[in-house]
Amino acid sequence: MRHWNFNSIKEIDSKHVLEYMIEAIENQKQGKVITIEKSQKKVGIPKLLNDRLAQKNNLRASFKTLSISKQKKFCNYILEAKQEKTKIRRLEKILPMIEKGVGLNDVYR
Repeated sequence: MRHWNFNSIKEIDSKHVLEYMIEAIENQKQGKVITIEKSQKKVGIPKLLNDRLAQKNNLRASFKTLSISKQKKFCNYILEAKQEKTKIRRLEKILPMIEKGVGLNDVYR
């Protein structure tokens, strides 16, 4: 797709704009359409969280209903911890949030 940026009305060349519009109309008549393919985004789930999700099917279903951004935030929250006990503590903290469908930062909204 092409686009132009104009900072003032003096910069607009009406001849080029008209050519551009005619070309766009012709492309539309010919059936030329630009489609954007969306790729399925996958979240790398930490082993600790994945094991817990495997134990409870309803928890896995709740996790999958969350948006991709919320899933990533939960996964990063666990992965950022350096010690194993911190990872476990964080996991225990987020499990009820996942079941309720609440994100990490939704408390502050």
